[in-house]
Amino acid sequence: MSPRAYIRVLLPLRLEWEPCYCIPGEQKLRIGQRIEVSFSGRNYIGVVTAVELTPGLDASKVKPAGRLDTALPDITPGELRLWYWIASYYACTPGEVYKAAYPQGKLLGEEVSARTDARRRVVLEKEMALYRARISRLESRILAKRESLSRLKNPDTKVYQTTSESLCKLEAELSGLKDRLGQIIQPEPAASAATSGVKPALEAPGPATESIPEGTAARRKPLLLIGPERTGHYLSAISRQLSAGRSTLILVPEIKRAESLRKSLEGNFRGNLLLYHSALSVASRRVVAESLRAASPCVVLGTRSALFLPFVNLGLVIVDDEQDPSYKQSEPSPRYNARDCSVALAAIHGSDVILGSPWPSLESRLNSLSGKYDSESLPGEQDSQSPWMEVIDVVAERKKRGLSGMLSFKLLEALSQTAAKGLRSLVLAPSWVMEDIRQTLREKAADVFDSVIVANIFTSKWENPQRLGLVAVVQSDSMLSRSDFRADERAIQILEVYRSKITRGRFIVQTSRASHPVYACSQSLSGEGSGLRDGQAEALLRERREFGYPPYTRIVDLVCCDSNSKRMPLMLNLLSDKLRGLKGLTIMTLEDRVRVIFPKDKLLQARKQSLAQALKEFESERSYHGHFHIDVDPV
Repeated sequence: MSPRAYIRVLLPLRLEWEPCYCIPGEQKLRIGQRIEVSFSGRNYIGVVTAVELTPGLDASKVKPAGRLDTALPDITPGELRLWYWIASYYACTPGEVYKAAYPQGKLLGEEVSARTDARRRVVLEKEMALYRARISRLESRILAKRESLSRLKNPDTKVYQTTSESLCKLEAELSGLKDRLGQIIQPEPAASAATSGVKPALEAPGPATESIPEGTAARRKPLLLIGPERTGHYLSAISRQLSAGRSTLILVPEIKRAESLRKSLEGNFRGNLLLYHSALSVASRRVVAESLRAASPCVVLGTRSALFLPFVNLGLVIVDDEQDPSYKQSEPSPRYNARDCSVALAAIHGSDVILGSPWPSLESRLNSLSGKYDSESLPGEQDSQSPWMEVIDVVAERKKRGLSGMLSFKLLEALSQTAAKGLRSLVLAPSWVMEDIRQTLREKAADVFDSVIVANIFTSKWENPQRLGLVAVVQSDSMLSRSDFRADERAIQILEVYRSKITRGRFIVQTSRASHPVYACSQSLSGEGSGLRDGQAEALLRERREFGYPPYTRIVDLVCCDSNSKRMPLMLNLLSDKLRGLKGLTIMTLEDRVRVIFPKDKLLQARKQSLAQALKEFESERSYHGHFHIDVDPV
């Protein structure tokens, strides 16, 4: 029997282990190389994560690998390190992260591209062979002509002149053929291109428990950039990276935000700006990945899936509107937060990090207060021009008959004044009252109806109407849920995003809870606005510390999905009882999940692993597989 070598392969499946395969002993594979293997009767494209292994089972039972030369580009060391970090932190498997990074559509596109390239290479090789054959024949004829010419002594004879002219034509034809052959031949990419720029290099990733330690810093501390107008700071930082030959990743929460930011960036980085999000074609996204693998300095602007691109010379990661909950993936696994993964990605590549926000998350604020992050406020000219928050007390207006439907007479008057200046108004409300507001405008303010945009307060954050003179929030109390401990923080952040849309004009909020701290502390956001924002954050942080909520603790939800409405509460209670046996945890049973609150200490990772093991045991004991999933740091 010929000698065999053994490798470990990561598959795009929810497996707690990575299967071992054998290959011919003389075959040499690389970590990160993609090969085709069979598992449970199906073929998968897997990633080689270890070579020259000693199998931990009977070698005769190890299956041979399938197709070794898939022609697909290697997975970079940086990609693998990020996958293992995500799997470890978010209590999932590396295979689930691999599947998220390379979903079926993306993988099929790469395979089609690889097959197309292979066919193109075959055609080119045939074409080059034909050129080389013609060149060889021409060189033989030229040699013969030169020999004939050397035997002719008199250059004035017709034979000499004819032979000389024929030789010149053959030499010109030979030169043209060589030029065309040179244009066909493409230089091979440098072998080190896929691994340059990753610090430290990955030799052999271990199982999911081997990961980047939590809190690993990048080259410098992440910078928390606070203010409504941050683009100028971004431009300077990106330009420095491009000048140094390094790329930048800019993450935004949603596709609409990517499109609006693109307009601000493309004039400065035309030719270097690449867009990446799910609304683009597979081919367009593949072009971005190929550019990065070629180590070409560029600026990638994308949503959270851009984290999984094959960066090789990443110098800067920018997370714009870092407070936005859209950065959290909810379904399917891995349920990661792109903001936090960005910090890990930057640590892998030794890159700088900027987290930008008009009103940062409390997690980032605490990191700044503890010295883990640097912070910088950008009040500047923009903030001094930002409008005050004018609060209209709906309860008081109702008592004096100052309401018309959902709108106060004060707001209707403000809409008329704005329209008289030739400006537009943006009225924001929950979806269920939007049509009532439009009807009130038709009846009570028909003359300004066409100048008013009525939009959903929860889904219109990235709309940027032109010539805006007024932003108004109606039914704002819908943001203040009593069941969500993050409600006040989220409400302030949403208001700040909308306030930042208008630099000269008015910002009005209608509320039936005018004395609520969200409005009372935010009414003046010019001049001393920075101090007021800090005061709001400090008050919320004190409240979180008092009640033991994040960012002073960590939450892991064990979410139950069961169509049997009677069985689900029973299973939730049984699981809660089991988890109460684990030390150092606070257990809460909610409507569809068991919430576990961890102390924020060095045992966090070990506690998450114990929790995952306890859930696995519960599912086995109760024969209740496939109904629970783990959500780390839910938003």
